[in-house]
Amino acid sequence: MEQFLSVTAEGEQVIQSKSDEPFELTANTLEFCRHIAGSSKIVAVALLDNYSIKLTNERTNHEVMLIIHNFQPRILRYLKTVNRKTIFVSAVDQWIFERDIDRGFLGEAIASKIIFPYLPLFGNDYLHEKEVALKKRLILELLENLVVNFPELAHRIKIMPQYFMYEVFSNRIRVFPLIAYDMANLTSCLLQNEEQTLSSYNEALKQLEVEEKIKYSNGYVVISKKFISQCQDPKLKIINLSKNMPRTIFTSIFGVLPQLMNIVSQNTEAFLKTQKINWARQPDPTCSFVDPQKYVFFSTSKGLTSMADKVDIKSYAQKMLLKGKKRQY
Repeated sequence: MEQFLSVTAEGEQVIQSKSDEPFELTANTLEFCRHIAGSSKIVAVALLDNYSIKLTNERTNHEVMLIIHNFQPRILRYLKTVNRKTIFVSAVDQWIFERDIDRGFLGEAIASKIIFPYLPLFGNDYLHEKEVALKKRLILELLENLVVNFPELAHRIKIMPQYFMYEVFSNRIRVFPLIAYDMANLTSCLLQNEEQTLSSYNEALKQLEVEEKIKYSNGYVVISKKFISQCQDPKLKIINLSKNMPRTIFTSIFGVLPQLMNIVSQNTEAFLKTQKINWARQPDPTCSFVDPQKYVFFSTSKGLTSMADKVDIKSYAQKMLLKGKKRQY
C-alpha cells in the first residue's frame, strides 16, 4: 500500500495512505487519540496486528496502541466506530509502557504488542527505539537459557539470527494461545518479510556485540566466554522460569479478559467484535509455526548439527566431556 508522510496542524508527522478510505481511517484514528489524550502529550500511536492478509482498508476491526505522557488513570481502553469500522484503542501511560519494555513491569502484556508487526502512525523513532530495547532484553534471556540448559556446550553453540525472532514469537504463542487463531497470517507475514522483521533483531545483536556478550563467526552468533561466565549463577534458571508467570497472568488479563479493565464504551456488541478469538472457529491444524531450533547448531566432528534434528544432546555432551579421558565405571 503506497503511503506518504504528512504533517498535521500541530506539527505532528503522520504516515498516511494515498487511498481515500485508509486516509480517512488514519485521520479519524488520530483525531480519536487526540481526544483521549486531552491536554496530555501523545508520545506514539501504532496500528497493531499489522500481519493480516487483508489490506488495512478491508479490515473491519483495528487495534491501536496509544502512548501518552503522564496519562491518568495509567491504562484504559476505548472504542469508536467509524463508517462500520471499529477502532479499539489501548491507551497507556508512557512510564508504564517503558517499565514494561525495560523490566516486564506488566509481564510485557503491553510491550509485546510491538514484537508483532505493527504500523507506526506517530512517533516512529520512539517506537523503533523501544522495540529494539525490548528485543535486546529478550535476546539476552534466550542466550541465558541456552547457557543454563547447555552449560557444557554453550561455547560450541552457533546461532542464526532467525532463531531469536521465531523463538520470541513462539514464546508469545505459548503464553497467549489465542494467537494460534491467527497463526496462518502471522507465519505468512514473517516468511514474506523475514529480512525486514529481522532488522530490529540484528540491530539489538549489534548492541550486544559491542557489549561483548556475543560475537559473530561466519555469520553465526556465538555466545562470548564473558557472558557464559556471567550465567554461572544457579539462581538464573529459576529467575528466568519465574518470568513466565507474570507474562501469562498479565497477557491473559489484557488479551482475553479486557472487561476486567476500565473500558470506556457503551457498545458491547462492537467491543466483542474486536476480540481476536472466534468461538465458532478452530485454529487451522494444518498450519504449523516455524521451528526456532532449526536455527541453533552445535559443532560436531561431522560439522554443524541443528538442535531441531533431535539429537541426543546429553549423550553428545558426555562424549565431548569424556573425550581424551579414560572412562571411569
